[in-house]
Amino acid sequence: MQNLMKILLLIIVIALFLISSMYAENTYGQAASYQQLGAGSRAIGMGGAFVSLADTPDGAFYNPAGLAQLRQRQITSMHAIMKVDQRLNWVSYVHPLSKDRVVGCSWFRYGVDKIDERDASGNLIGFFDDVENTFTGTFSFLVNKYLSLGVNFNYMNHKVFGLTADTFGFDVGALYNYLDKFRVGASLKNLGSEFEWDIPNQTKQDVPVTGIFGMAWSPLELFTITGDVRKMSGYDATYHAGMEYWFFGNTALRVGVTEGNFTFGSSFRMKGWAFDYGFEASDISDIHRVSATMYFGE
Repeated sequence: MQNLMKILLLIIVIALFLISSMYAENTYGQAASYQQLGAGSRAIGMGGAFVSLADTPDGAFYNPAGLAQLRQRQITSMHAIMKVDQRLNWVSYVHPLSKDRVVGCSWFRYGVDKIDERDASGNLIGFFDDVENTFTGTFSFLVNKYLSLGVNFNYMNHKVFGLTADTFGFDVGALYNYLDKFRVGASLKNLGSEFEWDIPNQTKQDVPVTGIFGMAWSPLELFTITGDVRKMSGYDATYHAGMEYWFFGNTALRVGVTEGNFTFGSSFRMKGWAFDYGFEASDISDIHRVSATMYFGE
C-alpha cells in the first residue's frame, strides 16, 4: 500500500510540473492580491508548494496547522527585492505553549512607494503611496501524532491616495504527517474577509477565498518533493511543485515551478540561525527574497 501511494504521489508531482507550464489566469488586481506572491524564502524556492510542509514560522501563511510541528521559539524576517519601487516584507514569531499547542503572530506588508500624482494636464504635483498590511495571530495544535489543525485570525488594511479600507477574516488548515515520509495538507484562506472603503457610498470589496491542497513525499531523509493545487474563488486552479535536498544537514538547494515560472533557492543553517534565499522568474518582475531566522534556546 505504501509503495502504491509513493508511486501515485510521484505521478501527481510529475503532472504538476507539466501542467504548471500551461497558461494560468492572472489574479492580480483583486483585493489583497499581493498575497498571491507568497511569504518567506524557503517556500518560494520550492515553487510555493508548501501547504503540506509548513514547518517554519512563515509556514502559517500557507497552512496554520503546520506550526504545531515546531518545538522551539523562533522569529523570521523576510525582505523581497522587486522592481518598480515595490516593497514586500514579512515578519513572524512562533511560541510553543506545550508539546501539542503552538501560537504565533506575523506581519505581511506590500507597498508601492512614491507613485506620481499628476493633474489633468499631466504635470507632476506630488507623490502618494499604495500600502497593504496583514496582521495575523495563529493557533495550532496536535490532534494526535499524525494530525494537526490550525487557524489564523487576520486583520487586513489597505491605504491608497488618502483612502483606507480594512477587514477581519480567518484561515483554517489541516496537516497529516506520516513519519515525516508522506504528508498531506489543506487550507482555506481569507474566509469572511470583505474590505469596506471609507468613502461616502461605503464601497465594499470581497477578498477571494483561496483553497490549497498539497502533498509531500520524502523518499530519502534529506530529500523532499512537493506539489500543490490552489483554487481562488472565481479563477482557474493553479499548480505548484518543487523539491528540496539538504547537504550535510545544514545546506539546502531547491528548485520549483509556480504558474509556469521557474524558482530556485538555498539555505544555510548554523547554531541558532538559518538564512534562506528564494528566486522567482517572472515576465513582469523577477523577485529575489532573503530571510533570516533566529532560534531561541540554541
